[in-house]
Amino acid sequence: MAKNLSTKIANALYWTGKHCPGVRHIVKVDEDTYVHLPQLVSMVRRVEKVTPSFVLGHQHKHHYPKVVRRGRWRVGLEYPLPYYPRYIYGHSYVISGAALPSILHTLRTTPGIKNEDAFVTGIVAKLNNIPRLHSRAFAGTSYQQVLCNVTRGYYVSLTYCCKEHLKTLYRHAVEGRCDESRFDQIPTWKCRFFSHSHSRYHNNHQHQQHQQADTAREPRRRRVTALDVKKLEQLLNVGAAAQRRIGQEIL
Repeated sequence: MAKNLSTKIANALYWTGKHCPGVRHIVKVDEDTYVHLPQLVSMVRRVEKVTPSFVLGHQHKHHYPKVVRRGRWRVGLEYPLPYYPRYIYGHSYVISGAALPSILHTLRTTPGIKNEDAFVTGIVAKLNNIPRLHSRAFAGTSYQQVLCNVTRGYYVSLTYCCKEHLKTLYRHAVEGRCDESRFDQIPTWKCRFFSHSHSRYHNNHQHQQHQQADTAREPRRRRVTALDVKKLEQLLNVGAAAQRRIGQEIL
């Protein structure tokens, strides 16, 4: 499934551009992510008053996200640079309608990589000089937010939720209340390792096990360069000299 993420999102954007002309915003949300819709609408309305073209979400915590060459999210030499432009995490983000035409044009002409968020909200957005706007109201990558604070509208999204979490969160949102004890009653086995009762260490440990298993099954890769490296470096403002001076890169 991970190999098809960029293709899946690209097809969704193509469909939107064809069948929804004049669309104002596109929201991409993972199936394990809860979204507080009133808070999302309020935030998007504030942003579009400042800039019509944008990608909005929780930006990567590192200014220079490193390209992973091993494990589940490995990327081969079809993307030869060691760093991505700083991108928006893929669990929940917003693309403005004004940014869609240029994104679609670039998707048609740029070979993709399987990491959808790094590709769409990082590389493609950077190639088109689309502002990537960061908001902490969107979920990060660790389970640090209080569940009831999400239903109260303090946050826009919360990720790593299982089906039982989502049912309870939306029920509380509709009822206008939140009972934290209800979440503690959700059996751990129903949420696999996404359960809020599991420690971050347990999550990371299982993720490392998956990475090791994927690496063991990984076939020997050939050296493939699908992109015009010089053109890509020029467009991303990360030439060979800049790669050696990470502090001076503009990603």
